Amino acid sequence: MPDPVEVGFAPVLVDIPLQAYGWDTGWALWSAIAANARFVGRGGSFVSDELGAGRQGVGLSIDFFVASAVANGAPLCFVYPRQGGVNPAHVAVTAGSPNPDGAKAFVSFVLSEAGQRILTHPDIRKLPVRPSVYANLPAGYHDPFAMAAQGGYRYDNALGRGRAAPVAAAFGQALVRPHAGLAALWQRLRAADGATWAKVWPLLSAAPCKESEVDDPAVQQAFFTRRDDPAAEARATALEAGWAAAAQARHEKAAALLGGA
Repeated sequence: MPDPVEVGFAPVLVDIPLQAYGWDTGWALWSAIAANARFVGRGGSFVSDELGAGRQGVGLSIDFFVASAVANGAPLCFVYPRQGGVNPAHVAVTAGSPNPDGAKAFVSFVLSEAGQRILTHPDIRKLPVRPSVYANLPAGYHDPFAMAAQGGYRYDNALGRGRAAPVAAAFGQALVRPHAGLAALWQRLRAADGATWAKVWPLLSAAPCKESEVDDPAVQQAFFTRRDDPAAEARATALEAGWAAAAQARHEKAAALLGGA
């Protein structure tokens, strides 16, 4: 799976279950998934490449990456989860455009029925923003409007945009940084008895921080401006250190309950 600290689309991927299933349940799910995962970072291969080459059996990715690979012969299959999210693409005319009329004409075409239909080409495979386009697409082409009508998109993009950076950072400190040890603890837990499971599972599945922290505008601002503001960098680093220390303490307690390191 993509490392949300390094891969641009991955913070949304992480936040979808947190919103859809609730903060605590979502983090418990991610902890179990992370324990079975290998992370792909910046500059690494696509998840679809890892699966197509047989190095992994299951991967988490954006749909069009996999759809494009399939269209070009990769032996893959993509399955949408019961709960999803839409990470919208954008098109705009810049204020300093040297050809504003041409730019506006292009935007109008992209958003038109014909323009949106081009986006469904197998090598592109995006999800059109016009509901009418889906009526003429092949059977099985994912229709987010139909899925949303069935309650399949319990995701607030506005909320997600604000907390994307701190959510990714918390994921990195709690699940990516200590990944080897976390995976070993989950493996030992699966072999434990029921009494031990009841004590250890809450330690391994706990959220790395409170939801109110990542929804705090001041915290969000610190993470979004940390590269340009030394004070913001100091605050973001301190928060990461606290999340890392809390995760380490839980893992050490879990290891002791499971019979030592």
